[in-house]
Amino acid sequence: MTVDSLEGTRLKHFEVVRLLGRGGMARCTTATTPRWNARWPSRSGARTGHDPEVVERFEREARAQARLRHPNVAQIYFIGEDRGVHFS
Repeated sequence: MTVDSLEGTRLKHFEVVRLLGRGGMARCTTATTPRWNARWPSRSGARTGHDPEVVERFEREARAQARLRHPNVAQIYFIGEDRGVHFS
């Protein structure tokens, strides 16, 4: 599974709806949480499970973004991994 092919798949309790854009470290997607019937922005990294340094950098960036509070910055509520894809 690649991040670019995540549309329509499920990561933990999120369903990836569509790709919004790409950056240097991650892809931004729209994801839903069927239990709450809500849509959220989601940040998905490449298959980083084999490189601990890349995983740590991805998680460090997600934790830093989670501390930000601004109307133009997506809020991070969850950091996880499913089938080798790290996401927040």
